[in-house]
Amino acid sequence: METAAFIFILVLLVAPIVYGLERNERRQNGPRPQLNGSAGGQDRDLERTWHDISVSRRV
Repeated sequence: METAAFIFILVLLVAPIVYGLERNERRQNGPRPQLNGSAGGQDRDLERTWHDISVSRRV
């Protein structure tokens, strides 16, 4: 009986979350705005991140 009650409460907690996420997904489907910036180029943030990681490993 405890297991059934636990599963029932779990479903009651998860169902509204799933419903809300699905509703938001349906509302946001449509044409996406173009992103600013370029995709073809040198990624300086990636280089800086890898440099920081390599330096932190040496210490």
